[in-house]
Amino acid sequence: MSISKPLALVIEDDPDAAEIFSKAVLDAGFEVEVIMTGDEALNKLQTLRPALVVLDMHLPHVAGTEILEYARSSAQLASTRFIIITGDLALANEPAFQHEDVVQILVKPVTYKRLRDLAQFLRAAERGIM
Repeated sequence: MSISKPLALVIEDDPDAAEIFSKAVLDAGFEVEVIMTGDEALNKLQTLRPALVVLDMHLPHVAGTEILEYARSSAQLASTRFIIITGDLALANEPAFQHEDVVQILVKPVTYKRLRDLAQFLRAAERGIM
């Protein structure tokens, strides 16, 4: 009997960062789907229920803040947790990110180890291994 892994979306437009982030989250025990644009992310979030979203704030077509607002307005995404990724230190201190669905705000550059460890912590919490 196999236990299915929870889904994580990595929403990041930089291919190198997306590769590092997806590997870190995959190694933490999640199934991973990478999305490169904000509009594609909004479309996917209408049908998917990810346990975790690693969300870059500066995306083409639709900003990360709009994706976060959409997720907060969607009942099907009420249990989704977010790790916010930004290169903008001022943005990291915005009140909009001080919310229970935002687990952590990471300022770029974000290392593989830091993201993997955080995702492992979330995975353990989800399984009740704390």
